[in-house]
Amino acid sequence: MFKRKIYDRMVSWKEEEKRSVLIIEGAGGVGKTSTVEEFGKNEYGSYIRIGLSKKSRSMEGMLLDCQSDPMGFVVRLQAMTGRKLIPYDGLVILDSIQEIQCARQAMHSIRSECHLDCIGVFSKTSRGMTLEKTQTCQGETVLEMLPMDFEEFLWARRDSPYALTSKRKSWCIKGC
Repeated sequence: MFKRKIYDRMVSWKEEEKRSVLIIEGAGGVGKTSTVEEFGKNEYGSYIRIGLSKKSRSMEGMLLDCQSDPMGFVVRLQAMTGRKLIPYDGLVILDSIQEIQCARQAMHSIRSECHLDCIGVFSKTSRGMTLEKTQTCQGETVLEMLPMDFEEFLWARRDSPYALTSKRKSWCIKGC
């Protein structure tokens, strides 16, 4: 797992006393899913990630039912995955929320009724699909994940971004 700057922003979100549902938005292949899953492993006592990219009628039905019975949805998730979610220290990750329209409303129900944090991963696709500000539900925090910047690239290579040159006693990019 590569170190990403968005991870620190996710930690800040988790530390908020009255945090909302978190949406991570970005282009395909920038590392959204792996970063969010790593966050779940490191920052929570338990987590479950559900991929919605294969739009199934059963999952869509479960998410529709979740709005009226979020606890029943969580019980079914735990049974499907064999993992137990810990209230106040559990995380539900819904990956590819752009595929099922009711997924975002379901996350709000889970958050408020089951005392679990929820993160939705929204992939901008080649079809030009974006998360419009008008679509953002009240009580959502949206963070955009971009491709690696130069500093993240150097972290991934395990290089220090700066090196002290002894001749000039100044900081410069390594290799100056």
